[in-house]
Amino acid sequence: MSKLRKFAMQKDNAVARLMIMVLASVMLIATVSMTAYAQSGYVIYDGDDRQIVISEATEPSAVLAEAGIELGRADLVEMNEEGMRPEITVRRLQLIRINNGGQSMVTCTYGCTVGELLELLNMPLNEGDAIDAELSAQTYDGMELNIDRWTTVNETYTEEIPFVTEYVEEKLMLKGDEEVRTEGVNGVLTHTAAVTYFNGQEVSREVVSSEQTVAPVNEVIAQGTLEAEKGKLTIGDGVIVTADGKVYTYDRTMKVKATAYTHTDAGCNMTTATGTTVHWGTVAVDPKLIPYGTKMFIVSNDGKYVYGLSAAEDCGGSIKGNRIDLYMPTTSECFQFGMRNCTIYFLS
Repeated sequence: MSKLRKFAMQKDNAVARLMIMVLASVMLIATVSMTAYAQSGYVIYDGDDRQIVISEATEPSAVLAEAGIELGRADLVEMNEEGMRPEITVRRLQLIRINNGGQSMVTCTYGCTVGELLELLNMPLNEGDAIDAELSAQTYDGMELNIDRWTTVNETYTEEIPFVTEYVEEKLMLKGDEEVRTEGVNGVLTHTAAVTYFNGQEVSREVVSSEQTVAPVNEVIAQGTLEAEKGKLTIGDGVIVTADGKVYTYDRTMKVKATAYTHTDAGCNMTTATGTTVHWGTVAVDPKLIPYGTKMFIVSNDGKYVYGLSAAEDCGGSIKGNRIDLYMPTTSECFQFGMRNCTIYFLS
């Protein structure tokens, strides 16, 4: 074999060995790349942070643990396997304080725009309202939103109309005495007003209508004008005031002869001719002159004896015309009274 041919064969062998080495290197690189790709298929998004994690785990919680990412109790984890690499997204719970027109509240979200949050909470901004953030701004944990609100509403409220006190003279009452004849009642005035609030605080009020819905009732007080000496019987024109201050009215009088009787007298007992039980104030009369049931006030003409309030309830055989008989509980009282000239005041 010639030296030239031998050299050519050696050269071909070297090229072949080189080709084999290159092919082996390519296969090794492909194998390593495929293995690396298989082990690095997770992309983690945690807020603004993004990282790729090489992990053979299949559960998102395990992958996050390997990446050193801690989760809060209310945080959410989402897995998306549709891309070239599986994606794990961590959604952190956000607490947002909203001061809404003077009323404060705390709400939560997992991230959205301010406008979306207000829409979810049904808190539209009305004309004149203002918020200290852009509606397109993203929410974040600890964010505080302040909404100033102007509100005008019609409100109805009431006001008392004080009653007036009237005084009337009463001639049948003792001077200095008073008596309420009609209780006073306050009236009611109803107002409707347009009230404007800023963040829940009233800033203006304009009354648009007023109506008296309940009329007041004036109080009427009677004041006595009757002059009478306390502790003494007083008889005036049509009026009798007793020593204890009781007032009676009368419309006519009659002069009579008066005697006294008791239930132990002959022909008498405890029951009257009208069926009542005898008592102080029972008077025997001539019913043809003084009808049964007539109310009377009897006083001796000299004023020394006051029999007082009485009623025509009995009769007697000797009681005729201007003659009356006054019941008294004991015989001694009857003898002490004897016979006297008296005046009957017929009460009205």
